[in-house]
Amino acid sequence: MNKKVLVIAAHPDDEWLGCGGTLLKHLKEKDTVFAVFVSDGFSSRDEEKTQLDRNKACIELMKTISAEDPYFMNFPDNQLDKIPRLEIIKEIEKIKKEIKPNIVYTHYCDDLNIDHRIVSDCVHTAFRPQPGEEAEVILQFEVLSATDWTFLKPFSPNLFIDITDYLEEKIELLKFYEGEMKDTPHSRSVDNVRNLALLRGSTVGRRAAEALIVSRLIS
Repeated sequence: MNKKVLVIAAHPDDEWLGCGGTLLKHLKEKDTVFAVFVSDGFSSRDEEKTQLDRNKACIELMKTISAEDPYFMNFPDNQLDKIPRLEIIKEIEKIKKEIKPNIVYTHYCDDLNIDHRIVSDCVHTAFRPQPGEEAEVILQFEVLSATDWTFLKPFSPNLFIDITDYLEEKIELLKFYEGEMKDTPHSRSVDNVRNLALLRGSTVGRRAAEALIVSRLIS
């Protein structure tokens, strides 16, 4: 049975860094992929044009991989701590009711980035395990320069998705977010995207993998 997959991220590019290979795998298996972005991704920066460029890149990426059109909530970047959590949760719940996803991906709950932590908290609240909840799987992904830089609880994955067949495509499609990538040896460099995938793969005896933390898994 084909699944409805929903990734809820703070900013465009988080979803691709965190689980891009996994999304490609879902699409190969004929699952339907949706993406939601909570923050506008630009209001903490000097150039407002960044939002339009980043959102346009995201729309083009989703079109290229045959995912559904993304949702943009446009809450202020790096200021989600100023927004009532209930306001964000209600917006997520609206999309949840529309899509009715089976599988949900979101941020690691202890990332350095405040937006990531709040999005993760709001997602877990919106998808709390009430009777009738259709999301059977909730998974937390890691994002370079946020998860690895945390001073809170280190990321300790307990699920690994083999992306050996999708790593090169994931890296090639990072071109859509080239404005967000940094030069080596920065953590968020193309080289390090590959390095992390190879490291996570070697952890479980595969060439390349994406690592996740299971919040919920019902079978």
